[in-house]
Amino acid sequence: MKWFVVAINLDGAPISPFNEHSLVETIRTPYNGICSKLQHESAMCALIIESTSTIMPQHMYTIRRHQTIIGDIRLDNRDVLLTRLKDLHTSRTEIFNDLELALELIQLNGISIVNDFVGEFSFVIWDERERKAIAVRDHTGMRTLFWTRQQNTLWISSDLCLLKDVFSLENVNTEYLMDFYLYNGHMDELNTPYKDVYRLSSASWLEISVGMVNIHKYWNLYDRCDQLQYRNTEDYQSHFRELMVNAVKRRMLPPVKHAVMMSGGLDSTLLYGIARTEMPTVNTIPVSGVFDRWHECDEREYIYAVLDYYNSRDDISFEVCDDYGTFNQFPNGYLWTYEPTVTAASASFTGALIRCASDTGAKQIFTGYGSDHLLTGSFPVLADMLKKGRISFAFKKASELAGRFRLSTPKLLVHYGIGPLIGSGWAKELRSNKHSQFIKELKQIPSYNQQEYYQQFKGTTAHLFMDRVLAAKYGVTMQHPFLDRDLVEFLFRVPGEVRFQSDMTKPLLRKSMGKYLPKQIIDRKNKTGHLPLTHEGLKQVWNKVIHVASKGRIRILNILPHEEWLQTLYKFRHGMVVREDMWVLLTLELWLAKLEEQLKIDLVH
Repeated sequence: MKWFVVAINLDGAPISPFNEHSLVETIRTPYNGICSKLQHESAMCALIIESTSTIMPQHMYTIRRHQTIIGDIRLDNRDVLLTRLKDLHTSRTEIFNDLELALELIQLNGISIVNDFVGEFSFVIWDERERKAIAVRDHTGMRTLFWTRQQNTLWISSDLCLLKDVFSLENVNTEYLMDFYLYNGHMDELNTPYKDVYRLSSASWLEISVGMVNIHKYWNLYDRCDQLQYRNTEDYQSHFRELMVNAVKRRMLPPVKHAVMMSGGLDSTLLYGIARTEMPTVNTIPVSGVFDRWHECDEREYIYAVLDYYNSRDDISFEVCDDYGTFNQFPNGYLWTYEPTVTAASASFTGALIRCASDTGAKQIFTGYGSDHLLTGSFPVLADMLKKGRISFAFKKASELAGRFRLSTPKLLVHYGIGPLIGSGWAKELRSNKHSQFIKELKQIPSYNQQEYYQQFKGTTAHLFMDRVLAAKYGVTMQHPFLDRDLVEFLFRVPGEVRFQSDMTKPLLRKSMGKYLPKQIIDRKNKTGHLPLTHEGLKQVWNKVIHVASKGRIRILNILPHEEWLQTLYKFRHGMVVREDMWVLLTLELWLAKLEEQLKIDLVH
């Protein structure tokens, strides 16, 4: 795990060094040690912080030809990028670390070369001669970057907490809170919870000097809406298998121990299978949450099937999760962060598995996160079939899907097939209560299947809480191979009927990955949920939750009257169906309550 914060006087004036101790204490936890290094030049000061269990030693700071680069970079296509330097260098460019390679390529080709980077990165370049700073964030937003400007001083940081001394918690940005609501908690836009503090969106670079601020979006998923047209489904399966295996292998570092956060489902077991098959010499263990009391949540039957397939029962670490319910130990144990996050409600469960993996000595933890978003597919593929004139085929598929999901064929066709073509049904539902920027982006995408995929892709930012908050406690790095850039782009261009079929879920995965998983997993139809754990957690802490939430701090957003909010809370308490935005509203309410504790003032009277 790595962090950095940079302060630059854009006018070239000397800058005072940071209070290193204060900033290090901001992220220090009782679970892991950290090391830090202060870099101080004339007009720039940078603090680099790494967990002592960092997976591989890598420089986060270097200077070449009057330009300084600071950041956290992992380049997965090093070989491709290095070939671009061979004709221009007589020195041994292969010895460049990723940070040095990135800077060299940018100096030779300009900042637009970052579009060719495949990997995860956030970094800052300060050009002392031109007095200009450029900050860059990776394509899919795996790394975070925040910035603020005070007169001629620019502050850039990997995490909001490291900017705590240059903004006030009281300066709450209600525009951000409304964005959080409209984006269903999936934030990747300019605003943060605090006025005058900004986020650099994914796939963007910030260019800033004394007289200029420019933000440029260098990549959009929808820039390539052309669908792939392969000869047969086997070609799609083969390409998917190649990309999936590469996504796992490029993240595995042989010298360190890895853990797979493994349930009994397709996604995480596949990662374990690929690791054991393709990289058998790499130390990879499974870590699984199990339940002694909630048998309907327990997946040991399927977990053991995978372990027996690889003869590895002795390798697994189990964590009994019966007591890690929703809002566990609320309010004192409810984790407050500098931004609200919906997944904070389940932090006890996720954090317990990360701690379990860390206790085994693992430095990287792999998850199957993102597979449900990007591989599942959905009914809007029917609208694409009708749009292309494949009427009889659409009716046939609608009938098959209706039978599988126990739905009405006519209603399915109207809502997901005909409706989108006339601006109603699913298409209208997709655009309702959404941010105007999201709607503009959807209009760039002609395929309804790809619109649905894009919505799911935008929702994957929830992993950042796991990565930047929970994993940070234990000094480990989270890896999500299903969010690999090459894989994300490929799945976006796969025809909808290949990704979504009437006879099975995730057909690309099931039909291409039999080599890595036992038949019991490949053929598994049901999906285990954690509803009993969710309900039990709510039951145990609900009196405390409702006591805090009933104040109605979300009134500052004018989304619903206070009386309606109270009625919604009581209905939710008794298990009644309530608003679809309930979890987002409750997240905002509890986050604002914890913010009041920090400030020791009332935000709403």
